[in-house]
Amino acid sequence: MICVFIRSLTKGGAEKQSIILTSVLKKKYSTLLVVLHGEYIDEEYLKIITDEHITLVRLKGSLTKKLHELYRVLKSNKIEFIFCYLLSDNIWGAIIGKMAGIKNIIGGVRSSSMPIWKILLMKSVHHLIQNYTVFNNKAGRDIFVSRYHFNSKKAIVIHNCYLNVPQRITRKENELVKILTVGRFVGLKDFDTTLESINTLRGINNSGVRFQFLIVGYGELENQIRKLVEKLKLKEIVEIIINPEKISDYYEESDIYLSTSKYEGLSNSIMEAMAYCLPVVETIVGDNHFLIKEGINGFLADKGDAKMISEKLLQLVGSGSLRNKMGAKGYEHLIKDFTSDQFSENYYSLIESLKAGA
Repeated sequence: MICVFIRSLTKGGAEKQSIILTSVLKKKYSTLLVVLHGEYIDEEYLKIITDEHITLVRLKGSLTKKLHELYRVLKSNKIEFIFCYLLSDNIWGAIIGKMAGIKNIIGGVRSSSMPIWKILLMKSVHHLIQNYTVFNNKAGRDIFVSRYHFNSKKAIVIHNCYLNVPQRITRKENELVKILTVGRFVGLKDFDTTLESINTLRGINNSGVRFQFLIVGYGELENQIRKLVEKLKLKEIVEIIINPEKISDYYEESDIYLSTSKYEGLSNSIMEAMAYCLPVVETIVGDNHFLIKEGINGFLADKGDAKMISEKLLQLVGSGSLRNKMGAKGYEHLIKDFTSDQFSENYYSLIESLKAGA
């Protein structure tokens, strides 16, 4: 039996991927999804869990009580494999998993960069307890192996996948072009560059087409983002939407997707944009270049380069046919390379190799 262990199920890329992994694994193996902080689960994720018939275990109470319950769940269900996602999952999953006698403990790294203290903690459990650490991006794996001396034989790459791709969309050319970004309001998303890019685009836009910028998400930097919008006098063209019930509505209604992250693993929000046939302008970080091919299904730009980003956006704002062409190419790329088939095969192969003692 397999346990997928995740810290929480609030909105986030790792959180959604833990649900997707559980859905994929349960098709072949008995699988549980265990949530350390089970008091609250995002409604969208709860619906996916229900629709996919996932067995969910929500740990509640004090941390001591939760860890004791985790130990009991692992022992009583005779768990053979535990897959962990984020820092606390890796640490507690490794320690409690070891105490419970689990033979196969697999960690996870979901970004190409993190603070050094987190890396050192991850490195400890990687070397001492985990059988493997799964990176969702090659860039991060290479950095952690070469710079921080993770064991190259135990550090493997399995890219994220997208579950339940919607029907292809072809958009009409609208008078108002909507540019969308979705994500937590945190520093790594670099909203300073995002908004400076929109400000620069406003100044160079000679296409005659009006545009609007939608920021969808939530987080600690909300007030800072609002102040910057006011400072740049962007209130007429920027709308901030906090944690909406259906993010998919905004993907459907938008025309272009923008991501200006300082670092990433493999972006779930970009895959979401591709699923809704949106052309993407993104910064060259992590493994996002595996998703977006320059001039094919979007554009790549250097991180922090607002001028370069605005010039890429301008090409898309001025041409509905280019937006539809690139959006269709992105959709095809997602269907071909980032749906569950290859993802499933990679995880099945890992599990079977561990069963065989490889």
